[in-house]
Amino acid sequence: MLWGFRVDTNNNSGLGHVSRMLSIAEVLKKKEEIVFIVNNVNDSHCSHIKNLNYRFLESRSLSFMLDVCLLDGYFFKSKELEFLRNKSKKIIQIDDFDNNFKYTDQTINFLSKGAENVVVSNKFFENDFFKIKKNVSNILITFGMADNTNATLLTLNAIKIIETYIKANIYISLPTRNKYYKKIRNSIF
Repeated sequence: MLWGFRVDTNNNSGLGHVSRMLSIAEVLKKKEEIVFIVNNVNDSHCSHIKNLNYRFLESRSLSFMLDVCLLDGYFFKSKELEFLRNKSKKIIQIDDFDNNFKYTDQTINFLSKGAENVVVSNKFFENDFFKIKKNVSNILITFGMADNTNATLLTLNAIKIIETYIKANIYISLPTRNKYYKKIRNSIF
């Protein structure tokens, strides 16, 4: 079967979608043929796809039928989705926010199914620090470079509700290019 992985490689989206799709591709590549479909072949995130020797092309260059098109991103235009619908026997959307998409045959929401279903890079597990401890002294909160959904502030607001129960230092990764930077900083200080 031929799988098309339409991944958002726009620099404003961060690298999370690309990393997740590469992790899925690493599992499927033993049995399936995979082609990555990207915003622009010159996007900086495409280097990660290229370094793992996957074939990739821009959506408008897709000239063949896909058995399955797996979508991962937030900013696909309806015209492109219609094009992919016509070029695919089946469309599956990975969704982080529990949306219901009309153009897909199936939507997968890993987050609503629990943390054990979250797709992360295999490199994450190669590190020695991946051991869950009962008593922690430091917690890092990071939602990538872009954090377009402002998950950082939502998480901070949730922590404020339970902060009396937390006996740890909380660190936040807050890149200055985060569009909610000032709002988050004002919430902290």
